[in-house]
Amino acid sequence: MGHLITLTVAGAPIGIGESPRRLCCMCLARQRRGRWDHLLTNPMPEHVAERDAAIADAAADHRTATAHLEATNATLLPLGSADAAAARRAVADAQAALDNANKPVNYPVNRCFSPDGCPLVALEVQSWVETRPDGARPLRR
Repeated sequence: MGHLITLTVAGAPIGIGESPRRLCCMCLARQRRGRWDHLLTNPMPEHVAERDAAIADAAADHRTATAHLEATNATLLPLGSADAAAARRAVADAQAALDNANKPVNYPVNRCFSPDGCPLVALEVQSWVETRPDGARPLRR
């Protein structure tokens, strides 16, 4: 018993009370595993909603610019006119904005609760090693 007294934190032996806390955490983790898996391996719902709204806005702007270009072409203006050039630029800008909105989102992924989480992490690290033999982790954009 004397050796336990030497391992103390604020006068209480280390380890007393940790087993019940670990048991409670284990039970909670087993009950909520599915929710935690979804939370830690998917983007937040508000981020998904923001992205969907941005995609919808960009698609609407692209449709508007395309309709304006078609209307400009229907008026039989010369292809070199300033209105036609502006309409083509607007379509190109709207297409670039739509492509930018449709880019995949880079969000942190924690695979600790996902099925086959350990093999997934091992494969990811292996891919880093294969793509960068010097051992440097690739930068995420």
